[in-house]
Amino acid sequence: MKTSLTILSVCLIASACAQQQPAVKDAKQELATPLNEKLLEALKSIDVTEEDFKKSLAHKAQCVKKFKSLPQEKQDEWKKLAEQSVKWAQEKRIADSLRLAFEAQDIFQDEANLYNIIGSNYIELRDFKHATAAFKKAISFDPYNPGLHFNLAESYFVSGDYKSALPVLKLVHNISKFNASLGQVSEIITFKIELCNLGLSKGENLTKEQRSAYNDVFQKAANKRTFRDHSLLTYYSKAAQAFDANDKIAAYRWIQKARFVFNKPKAHMPWLDTLLEFGHIDSVYKENTIKEAPTEPNSK
Repeated sequence: MKTSLTILSVCLIASACAQQQPAVKDAKQELATPLNEKLLEALKSIDVTEEDFKKSLAHKAQCVKKFKSLPQEKQDEWKKLAEQSVKWAQEKRIADSLRLAFEAQDIFQDEANLYNIIGSNYIELRDFKHATAAFKKAISFDPYNPGLHFNLAESYFVSGDYKSALPVLKLVHNISKFNASLGQVSEIITFKIELCNLGLSKGENLTKEQRSAYNDVFQKAANKRTFRDHSLLTYYSKAAQAFDANDKIAAYRWIQKARFVFNKPKAHMPWLDTLLEFGHIDSVYKENTIKEAPTEPNSK
């Protein structure tokens, strides 16, 4: 079974409990924070108004207020369940994590991070229908959180629904500049956008012209990348281009070059996982999958 590394799911799960009980602020106070001021500036570029943003902040504040109206013992019980659910999700105890998350929801369910945990667990189970529903529910409580939108896009991407994934990934890409943690994965977002275009170029329900247009977007993006970029995106974009051309020798050589230039194995995992999700490689974890790439036949 293929395993998905949902990059921002991991980040959000790890920090979820630290965010469970934020201070209650009104929308005006919340909007004035430097982080939200930058986010609003980014959101305006995709036609989100300040009024829309204020409404979302007010809704979040109302949910926090509702949580704090619960008896203290219920708040403590909910927090304990949520924390343990996060821990078990990180330990891949998926069924146990889901069970505790549902128990926490019996106490209080109007909270984005809890739905994010549930969605991330469903991703691990390859249950994309329920994962997508959970991430959409999370977004309903925190509509301008780019991390949640990334996880929704990841659910679409891993299931091969590139048409749905593409606009969500573009949205995340447009607003990622405000958040340093998202900036670290902005190139992965770009890579997934490019692969969505490649995937759509194979679509059966599109005209020849439409498929060609999507393919042109992918090819132009890959062709413009050079070693001067000094970026993993260059190497993996070239590898994807070679895989698409059925040239596995060239594709694995690009990956080997990337591993040589960027000699930090963990840095490659999200890129390899993206290729796995897209179907270009069979496994990230098999020993020698990358080390022993195909070699050219001896010329006679």
